[in-house]
Parts: sequence; structure tokens; C-alpha cells
Amino acid sequence: MLAWPRVRFCGEAVAAVVAADRYLAEDAAGLVAVDCEPLPAVADVGDARGAAAIVHDEAPDNVLLSRRFDHGDVEAALASSAAVVERVFRTNRQTAAPLEGRGGVADWNAAEGKLTLYSGTQVPHLARHALGEILGCPRTACASWPPTSAAASVSRPSSIPRTSCSACSPCAWSGP
Repeated sequence: MLAWPRVRFCGEAVAAVVAADRYLAEDAAGLVAVDCEPLPAVADVGDARGAAAIVHDEAPDNVLLSRRFDHGDVEAALASSAAVVERVFRTNRQTAAPLEGRGGVADWNAAEGKLTLYSGTQVPHLARHALGEILGCPRTACASWPPTSAAASVSRPSSIPRTSCSACSPCAWSGP
């Protein structure tokens, strides 16, 4: 859930603190020390394919997802077109910057054997599946609820590792 065995980008979560109250958590967080060696960087998307700076071992060409959408006979449509224009388009670097923080509240109900996670996700079903896999329990033992007033943000799926840590916290105290 956290950066392991390497930190891939500036700001990636590397540690989590679980404590009985906020003050103990703040004291414990002050004791966390991280020592990292710089990794090679690739700044151009075109150069990143198959680069030496692999982000995830599961994607050795640095392509995590590739989809192609075709409808009808694309080749015939291209062949019968008056002109076919091919271009490479580049855009500036962008990021989603939600107004609310990335966090979550996890509630472990020992009597029901159920974990409920309230977080800023826009993909609650994916979060529920991920929690079940991470905690090694059936999906039916996990629930994930998005906030009722959150704006959609494409950065939400990337918050699953952080919110999964909050889900594991009550389990560390009294859960499965």
C-alpha cells in the first residue's frame, strides 16, 4: 500500500502511523525518518516507454493501461477518406487537484465483522474490492462510501493506497 521497495515520485506515501489519539500520532509521526537515494528520472512521455526508469515492475514498458476503441470498419473508412492526417499531440503536464484533502475514516464493526470506509473516492466499488484483497477477507465484509458532496476528480483512484492504510488502522487494533 505504501511505497515499497522504492519511492516512485515526490509526495508518494512512505509511512503510516497508527495511534490511540491524535497527540500520540503526531509524536510518532515526528519520529519517522526516511532515507532515499535518487532514482533516474525520465521527463518525456515518449522516452518513458521501455525506459530504464521503470515505475512499476508489473508494467516494464511503463504503460499501465492501453485501450483502443474501434467502431465499424476503420481501415475501410481510412482508405476511402479524401485525406488522412496523422499528428502527435503534446500537452503540458497536468494534475488533478481536488479541493478537499485525501483521507478517509474507517469504521471496524467487530460484532458484524464488517469494515466500512468513508473516503473521497469516486470509485467505491473498486475501493471495496481492493480492501477485500488487501485485508484478505471477502468483499462482502467491506463497504466503501464516497462523500455526498465531492466533486469528481481523476486523481481519486490513486488515493486507494492512502485510504487503505486508514482502513487497516482499526483492524490493527481490533479487526481481523
